Amino acid sequence: MNIRQAKETIKNTIRSYLEKDADGKYLFPVTQQRPLLLMGPPGIGKTAVVEQLASECGIGLVSYNMTHHTRQSAVGLPHLAEREYDGRIITVTEYTVSEIIVSVLDCMRDTGLRDGILFIDEINCVSETLAPAMLQFLQKKMFGPFRIPEGWIIVAAGNPRVFNRSARDYDTAVLDRLRKLDIEPDPDAWMAYAMKESVHGAVLSYLTFHRDHFFLVRGEEGSAEYVTARGWQDLSTLLLSCERLQIEVNEDLIFPYLSVRHIAESFAAFYRLYRKCFTDSREAQSPCAFSGWISALAAMAGKADRPEQHILAGLLLDALGSDLALYRTKLDLINLAENRLKKMERELQNPESAPHAEMLLEEWKKTLEIRKQYYLISTTDSDTEEKLLRELRGCLQQVREEHLTTDTAAIISRLQAQQADRRKNMDALCIRLQKQMEESLLFAEEHLQKEEQQAFLMQLTANENAVLFLSSQGCDAYFSLSRKIMEIIK
Repeated sequence: MNIRQAKETIKNTIRSYLEKDADGKYLFPVTQQRPLLLMGPPGIGKTAVVEQLASECGIGLVSYNMTHHTRQSAVGLPHLAEREYDGRIITVTEYTVSEIIVSVLDCMRDTGLRDGILFIDEINCVSETLAPAMLQFLQKKMFGPFRIPEGWIIVAAGNPRVFNRSARDYDTAVLDRLRKLDIEPDPDAWMAYAMKESVHGAVLSYLTFHRDHFFLVRGEEGSAEYVTARGWQDLSTLLLSCERLQIEVNEDLIFPYLSVRHIAESFAAFYRLYRKCFTDSREAQSPCAFSGWISALAAMAGKADRPEQHILAGLLLDALGSDLALYRTKLDLINLAENRLKKMERELQNPESAPHAEMLLEEWKKTLEIRKQYYLISTTDSDTEEKLLRELRGCLQQVREEHLTTDTAAIISRLQAQQADRRKNMDALCIRLQKQMEESLLFAEEHLQKEEQQAFLMQLTANENAVLFLSSQGCDAYFSLSRKIMEIIK
């Protein structure tokens, strides 16, 4: 299965394991809740998927990489204790609570959540002394004499021996107690994720052409060559940074991320062409920003070969993707602000309004920090909440400077005006984005070849931010081109 299918399988397993009856008792017997074992190549997204699921399901997450742990930290430290048997006092060895279980208990205390995921990474790469304890953990959900709290689901991950010579294989007796998911690289699954995360357009365009370059691991330890999903995403971040700082991008800069020489050279050549098309189109655009850029692309498309046409489509998708991501961010901010504003309106009905508002913002800040610590919120949502907190603090600061700290009506009025400005800005963005979407799709229909039209439409449809915008705002040109492509396919 691919990583997207694995995510859906884990999500359904979480739902099954955590289902409760009317009395709050778990319906799925704990003794039969098999730990999930994700086995797949490095850099494929196993850890990221688990973090996403914890946030999406609203449950806790404690994550450990077992290559960093000893038997003592996993099982606990031995200490001497005295016990009485048949009137005799006997000294026995007991163990302190495992550091890992304590982390689970800390998460439950700090977040108030009773359910969660205990994620153990690199589980088949532990030391010889720790291996027996990990087998006990997988088979009995225990570290030493201490059991994992009820309501906590065990998800483990590891790399097959072909990718890591220090990895160990599990025998049938162990595997029979696990739910093993074998995950394979899938460029389509990753591309959908990459579009949502605004991965560089050159990376997306290149992988559409060179799907066989998406993932490759070969060679022996010390001389291994590898290209992974993690490498492509990290390279995207590097490219964006280099473009902002005007740093030259060449094969030597790319090679640490794509360590297969011919792939690094191939992408470097493609990237140079991508940047040339970008620069040429920007220099040729007329004064009207986006419309002028579309006109420049149209002029270039007439004499472009297929790779260049694909790059032009990629440039267009990249430009649209930036504004679509901005649309999603603004929409999330408006919805969050609406929720928080209602709560502040209720809380501010007392004579000490401004100080109380500050306390409320501080409470939200502390809650956000805990959610970030335990992966209860995505990076994007965390950024949105931090932005809102900054805006609310700025608003209260203005009220304080105008000596209205005890005027509840003035505070609420200022907050409502701030929200009205957000909605006004969103309306302007929607109008601009609607026009850009129409112009982009008309460009694709009039100037791209049929295969490029289909690829353009498929990539746009795979972008979750685009789907969100189109479903709420609509776009006649999108539906027109979709019908045309469907007729061609038939």
